[in-house]
Amino acid sequence: MPDSTSKSGWNPHLAGPRRIGLRPRRPFVYRMGIPIGQRGRLRVTGLPRGLTFDATSGVIVGRCGLRGAHAVSVAGEDAGGPWSEAIEFVVGDTICLTPPLGWNSWNVFGVNVTEADVRRQATALIDTGLADLGFTCVNIDDGWQGKRDRRGGSARTRSSTT
Repeated sequence: MPDSTSKSGWNPHLAGPRRIGLRPRRPFVYRMGIPIGQRGRLRVTGLPRGLTFDATSGVIVGRCGLRGAHAVSVAGEDAGGPWSEAIEFVVGDTICLTPPLGWNSWNVFGVNVTEADVRRQATALIDTGLADLGFTCVNIDDGWQGKRDRRGGSARTRSSTT
C-alpha cells in the first residue's frame, strides 16, 4: 500500500474498512468515508466489472458477479498533496469482513420504527459528518415486521408469500 503518512504522523485519507465483502450479483452501495479536509478530486481504479464510482458523492454502486479479491486504488489530492490508498473488495459468501460501524435504532424507536425514522437517521449520518468518518450503517431492528410466531415468522411475511 502506498505511504499514507504526513509530516505530522499517521494521516489516513479514507475512513472505514479496507476490506469490504459483497455477495455476487447482489445490489451493492458503498459510500467511502472521506474526512473533512481530505476532500479533493478522487480517482478509483481497479473496480471489478459491474461496479462504478461517482466522484461527486464518493459512492460505489452496482452488482459484481466476479468472485474473489479485487484490489482497488483510491487516490486524490488535498492541501498536503497527492495521496493514494488501497482497499479490497471481496466478492463471495463472506460479507462481514470488517465489523460494521453505524447506528442502531432499537433503543430509540423499538418496534415503532418507521421509514421516515430510518431516512432521518441515514441523513443524520451524512449531515453530522459521521459518514465522512466511516459510519456506513443504519441498523433497523426487526420489530418493524410485527409480531412473530413460534417459528420466528411474521404475519406480514406469511401473508405476502401465500
